[in-house]
Amino acid sequence: EVLSEVTDSTAKLGGTVIKKSPSILMRLCLLLVSPEMRRDLNRRRPHYISDWKDGIKDKRHSIPAILFLYFACLSPAVSFGTISDQLTNGSIGVVEFLLSSGASGMVYSILCGQPMAFIAPTGLTLAFISGLYRLCTLRNIPFFPVYAWVGIWTSVFMIGLGMAGSSRLIRYCTRFTDEVFNGLLSLNFIYEAAASLRRNFINAPDPSNLTMPFVALSEALLTFFATTKVIAFQTGKYFNQKARDTVKNFGPVGVIVAMSLINQLPLINRFKVPTLSVAKT
Repeated sequence: EVLSEVTDSTAKLGGTVIKKSPSILMRLCLLLVSPEMRRDLNRRRPHYISDWKDGIKDKRHSIPAILFLYFACLSPAVSFGTISDQLTNGSIGVVEFLLSSGASGMVYSILCGQPMAFIAPTGLTLAFISGLYRLCTLRNIPFFPVYAWVGIWTSVFMIGLGMAGSSRLIRYCTRFTDEVFNGLLSLNFIYEAAASLRRNFINAPDPSNLTMPFVALSEALLTFFATTKVIAFQTGKYFNQKARDTVKNFGPVGVIVAMSLINQLPLINRFKVPTLSVAKT
């Protein structure tokens, strides 16, 4: 009798839990998610689908934006991936940076409600990876498990901060803070580009013949000046406004593609200007 009563009570309790589990989970989510996040979700939900539809319909603006984001994500992944490959002895290189940036960028753009935001490594990321790799080497600890656990704990902290409504603290950040951070990133990219050109002079096969480094420097300067000119074409006097906007939107991409093709010409290719080295596997 006692056993049957216990069995019946357990069955009733299980049925009650199953029936009320959706409401329990909903209440738990309401307790964990901050009011700021709930308001943000409710505010963005009616416009989420239209953001994607409008981008597909207006191809004249969406295609340049896609190409811009492609190169904006590609350039730091390639530059920092090349340096990371040297600092970590091949543990993390260009392929890993491209895959991580692409996967996390797609997930972020789908979930965050900001398709124009892009995820890319920075100099701070590279400095952290370099320091962590040196620490693991000195302590004789496997690098990849440590790096994986760092990523997991960072994700937990970021999710916790987001659900706790830490975004309300952004009101204390002024325009000056944003400009300082953007200036730091810009200086970082300029430094990495200059350091890459400097390495061509240092690592020249023949120190008495610096033709290759000067060719690489000429290509870099030509790419820079051509890009600035096509961007400034929008405020020029030639053609109508629509044509100027088209040149401004597609010009930087065209310059990069054109310079890449010029570098493959036999006249230029014979100088053996260093290009990106990517593993086949």
